[in-house]
Amino acid sequence: MEGTEADKQEMVSGFQQLHQFLQQQDHHLLAHLEQLQEEIRKKKTETFIHLSEEISHFTDLITEVEGKCQQPVSELLQDFRSTLTRCEKAKLQQLVGVSPELEKRVVNSYQINKALKETLKTFKGTEEGEGRHVSVTAGEEEFSY
Repeated sequence: MEGTEADKQEMVSGFQQLHQFLQQQDHHLLAHLEQLQEEIRKKKTETFIHLSEEISHFTDLITEVEGKCQQPVSELLQDFRSTLTRCEKAKLQQLVGVSPELEKRVVNSYQINKALKETLKTFKGTEEGEGRHVSVTAGEEEFSY
């Protein structure tokens, strides 16, 4: 009887340690995910601001060119070279994409989430009868739960 009680206490202790470990991992991963989401929001905002500035600049150039088109041909041709030069300089700048480090972190978070789902599926036995009964063999005895 004492051996069974000791085994019970050891099992309870093991589950408590596992529970504590999972809680720590939960807090750590959620904090990491929140930080990642904040960085993505920041990058989106920066990109939006950059695009808004580009749109504003091109709108100004279009308005200027439309105004020059209303001028007499002689005046239009005089300003044509400077206007053309400014339009060429105003080519849409290539946007800075997502940094490789940020992309790597997003992929890593996805992989962690996928691994968690697979692990949970294994423990819960959600696949056609797999894992529904956990069998433990101790010596010659087999226990099913």
